[in-house]
Amino acid sequence: MLDDQFLRLSRLIGEENVEALMAKRVTIAGIGAVGVRDINPKCRVIAVDAYISEDNASQLLDDTDILLDCIDTLDSKIALLQAAYERGIPTVSSMGAALRRSIGLIRRADLMDTFGCPLAREVRSGLRKRGVGRGIEAVFSPEKVRFEYVDAEKDEKAEAVGGSDRRRMVLGSLPTVTAAFGMMVAEAALSRLLPPGVMDPS
Repeated sequence: MLDDQFLRLSRLIGEENVEALMAKRVTIAGIGAVGVRDINPKCRVIAVDAYISEDNASQLLDDTDILLDCIDTLDSKIALLQAAYERGIPTVSSMGAALRRSIGLIRRADLMDTFGCPLAREVRSGLRKRGVGRGIEAVFSPEKVRFEYVDAEKDEKAEAVGGSDRRRMVLGSLPTVTAAFGMMVAEAALSRLLPPGVMDPS
């Protein structure tokens, strides 16, 4: 018997599908400030405090059913996406939400079909150089922004944040847009984790 917290969900997709979801293992990269346990205290969370690189990306994907990539550091993002691709792990990757103002422009597509997003452009380019092709689902916005990727260590505007010596650009963002990106990533994940047709509109 499911908790009342999941009653409405089970009424929509069926109790057996909710129970199946509870058995899934999800790797979420780049979620340090979100607070998963606050939403569902019964959720089993294994937190890994690590800077993702080519050296450790693959091992971080052991025993997972899906990868949700929410990293905003370019090299780490590319390393993790490549590792997941090579291991055949279903992946949903969030592209740039910063500097956007409209949730109405957010969309889902194969990463190789994204457009209008500077982060997606750099990720596509980096992955193609590593032989990575189609199959990574992306959440992105083509809303026009003025931003070009540069080496943060050489940029005077880059800051050291979070008690780390690593410098990074801290870009402005709206909580409405970042929340909408998160919901789109979650919807894409449910579509991958549930049986075919369950998430299709009736």
